[in-house]
Amino acid sequence: MVRAWAADPFVRHEGSTGGVLTALAGYLLDAGRVDFVLHVRASTTTPTFGERHLSFSQADVMEGAGSRYGPTAALLDVDEVLDRGRPFAFVGKPCDISALRNHARHDPRVDELVRYWLTPVCGGFMPPPSMDAFLRRIDVEPGSVTGFRYRGQGCPGPTRVEVGDDVRELHYLDLWGDDESMWKLPWRCKVCPDGIGEAADIAAADSWPGGSPTRGESEDDPGTNTVVVRTAAGLELLEAAVRDGALTVECDIGPAEMNEYQPHQVKKKQAVWARHQSIADEGRIVPATARLRLEELAATIPDEVNEAQRQGARDRIAQGKATEPRPDPDERP
Repeated sequence: MVRAWAADPFVRHEGSTGGVLTALAGYLLDAGRVDFVLHVRASTTTPTFGERHLSFSQADVMEGAGSRYGPTAALLDVDEVLDRGRPFAFVGKPCDISALRNHARHDPRVDELVRYWLTPVCGGFMPPPSMDAFLRRIDVEPGSVTGFRYRGQGCPGPTRVEVGDDVRELHYLDLWGDDESMWKLPWRCKVCPDGIGEAADIAAADSWPGGSPTRGESEDDPGTNTVVVRTAAGLELLEAAVRDGALTVECDIGPAEMNEYQPHQVKKKQAVWARHQSIADEGRIVPATARLRLEELAATIPDEVNEAQRQGARDRIAQGKATEPRPDPDERP
């Protein structure tokens, strides 16, 4: 585990936090290690959403710089991507990484062609109704938005809303809330067993003590990622990127520092086993997991906390909050 950032000041500024994933994606292309990168960018039709994107150059990669917190189907046409028969890197959410890893059990081309697996540490995505509510709070009709950037161009950088020629820039905390009170998550993210990208070669995260930026410090924060290297391939890539001038590593860190930077991930990882038990209690299908240590981590917190998590999740299921409406493809969500 290290603290690091993109060596190129432009990439560091444009990307989320320190631009590490953006820098690594560009490096893989420039070094000829892959033919393209499968990742995401802002949707060209619904700006608060994301869409699958293939990058063949550093300029292509920069189109996807900065985080996307809206619904994004990164693997929408993965079979067609594999049909290209060309080596590539995949940058996706932890759940996307796991999905493609699982797909490798059914399609040997995945292990043959996906040379590098990169992910952000993920806190979940914002459901469309919550995004629409945010837009209306700032007097913007959701259907009128022509451009939207969640963050980037700073750390975290402004949240930028475009309605034609009208451009509004707000603080990142105006979207999520200074106390994260407006950070709404769908059920699937509340019961996610892996927000920290355990199936990736490299996972990159924010480095804000307490898990959230402050308004004052973010004015001139150049951005520093925490980076978790999980595989031998990831270690070789990190070392090569540093050696060849794509990344700058500041220092090593350990689990204690990561816990300080990602306290919400600690709490969720400890709570997920109880939440999964609530799903079983209600007779629903429980996600199958392997090697994620969920029961062991649940044992590190008091029994009454586990029971509160289990009962709270049962209540959500009983109230219908564990069911999401089927999207209408002919209407904007």
